[in-house]
Amino acid sequence: MFSRFFKPKWQHPKARVRLKALASLSGDVSEQRTILEALARDDADAEVRQAARQRLALVDQGKKARGGRAEAVQPQATPATVLDHLLDHADEATKQAALDQIDDESQLEEIALHHAQARLRALAVERVSDPDRLQRIARHLRGRDKRAYKIARTKLAGMRAEIEARAAQRRLAEELCDGIESLARTDFSPLFGPRLRGLERQWQSLDEAIAAEFASRYQPALSRCRKVMEEHDAAMADLEAQSLAQRQIDGCCQSLESKIEQLRGEPDLSDAGLTALGALLEQQQHHWQHASVAIDGDSAESRRFNRAWQRLKTYSVAARLVREHEKSLTEALSQARAIAIPDDIKALDSLNKRLAGLLARIAWPADFQKPEPLAQAAEAQALLERKQEELAAWQAEQGPRLEPLLEALGEAIEAGKLKRSERLFKKARQLMAALPEELTRRHHGRFVQLKANIQELRDWRGFAGVQHKEDLCQRMEALIELEVDAEEKEVLIQRLQEEWKQLGPTGPERSEELWQRFRQASERAYAPC
Repeated sequence: MFSRFFKPKWQHPKARVRLKALASLSGDVSEQRTILEALARDDADAEVRQAARQRLALVDQGKKARGGRAEAVQPQATPATVLDHLLDHADEATKQAALDQIDDESQLEEIALHHAQARLRALAVERVSDPDRLQRIARHLRGRDKRAYKIARTKLAGMRAEIEARAAQRRLAEELCDGIESLARTDFSPLFGPRLRGLERQWQSLDEAIAAEFASRYQPALSRCRKVMEEHDAAMADLEAQSLAQRQIDGCCQSLESKIEQLRGEPDLSDAGLTALGALLEQQQHHWQHASVAIDGDSAESRRFNRAWQRLKTYSVAARLVREHEKSLTEALSQARAIAIPDDIKALDSLNKRLAGLLARIAWPADFQKPEPLAQAAEAQALLERKQEELAAWQAEQGPRLEPLLEALGEAIEAGKLKRSERLFKKARQLMAALPEELTRRHHGRFVQLKANIQELRDWRGFAGVQHKEDLCQRMEALIELEVDAEEKEVLIQRLQEEWKQLGPTGPERSEELWQRFRQASERAYAPC
C-alpha cells in the first residue's frame, strides 16, 4: 500500500539523496547492479558517479572475500549459504560484516523474523526500507522482540509521517496552483500584488520534487500573473511620467505667464533684461520639449504653453527692434513738428511712410505697455495725422484755384508774355504736385499741353533774341570807330547795354559767344571816354 507513494530514492532530483540511496543498492542483485552501473555512467552529478563506481568496486571485492571464506568452510556452497553459515557460526565482527553484505531485503526480512540472535534481528530490521516488509516484520515481532518491533514501528511511523508530509505538500501544491490560476484569470486590483507574493512564498517552501511535478500548471499561471503586474507597473510608470510631465509643464507655463505679467506693466529694454528673457525662453522651451513627450500635443496644456511662449517671443523680437531703431523712433517727433504745410508735403509723405513701415515691422504687442521710444513715435504719428488733415484742408481750399491758374497761364502764353508765363507755370506745377490725384487728374492733359506751349514760346523768344543780340553787337562795334564827344558816346553805350539787359537770356547755343562779343565791344567803345 505504501509503494505507490514513493519514487526510488536513487532517482531523486537532489544529488545528496541519490548519494545516500547508493548504500541500499546491492551489486549482487542483477537489477540493482544495473542501477549502480547506470548511475556510475550517466548520473549528472560527478560525486554520485564516483560513489557508484566505488560501491561496485567494494561489492566486487566482497564477492571475492566471501568466495574465499566459503570455499574454506564449504567449497561447493552458494553465497546465501555462506552468509547463513557466517551468521550462525562466526564471531560477532564477522556476523556484522556478513550482515552488511546482504542487500536483498527478502533475506534481511528473513533474518529479522527468524534469526536466533536479537541483535542481528534488530540490525536486519534497520536495514529494511520496504514499508510492506516492515509492516509484516512489526506484525510478526509484536510481543516477541521488543527492540526489533520498536525499530520497525519507528521506521514505519517515519515513513507514514513522510507520506503525510508529501501528501500535505501535494495538497498545498494543488491549492497553490488553483490559487495562482484563479488569480491569473482576474484583472489587477490592489490585492493582486500581495496575493501573488504570498503564493510565490508558499511555493518556495515546497519540496523540489513536488514543485517540479506541478510546475506545468504553476509556471504558466505565474507568467500570466507577472505579465499583469508588469502591465500594471508599466501603466503606473506612464501615469507617473505623465504626472511629472504635467507638473513640469505647469511650472513652465507659470514661469512664462509670470514674466508676461511683469513685462506688461513695465517693459524692460535693457541689454541685461533682453538677455535674461532670451535665456528664459530657451530654457522653458527645452523643459517643454522634454516634458511634452508624455502628453498629447493638442492638449489644453500644450495650447496654454504655446500661447504664453509665443506672446513672450513676440515681445522679445519687438523689444529688440525698438532698441535697434530707438534713435529713429525718438527723432520722428521732432521731424514731424518741423514739417510745414503745404511747403513740406514730400517730407510729410516720406516721414509718414517711413514711420508707419518701422512700426509695422516692430509690431509691438497691443497688451504690453509701450516703452518711451514707441510712445514718442505714436505721438509723432498722431501729429502727422493732424498735418495730413491740415494738408487735406489746404488741398480742398486750393483745388478750385487750379483751373483759373491754368486759364491765366494759357492767356499769358497766347500773349507771348514769357516771364509771366513762366511765373504762372511754376505756380501751376507746384499746385499740381501738392494736390491729390483725384483733383488734378482731369487737368493733367491741359497742363502737359501748356508746358509744351511755354517751351515753344521760349524757343521762339530765344531765336528772336539771338537776332536782336547780334544787331546790338554790330551797333556796339560801330561805336568803337564813331567820332563823337565822349559824353555822347557814353550815353549811346549805356543805351545799348540797357537794351541787352531787357532781352534776358536766350538759347544756350550762342548765348555765351554773343555776350563775350558784346562785352569786348563795349570795353573798346568805352576806352576813349
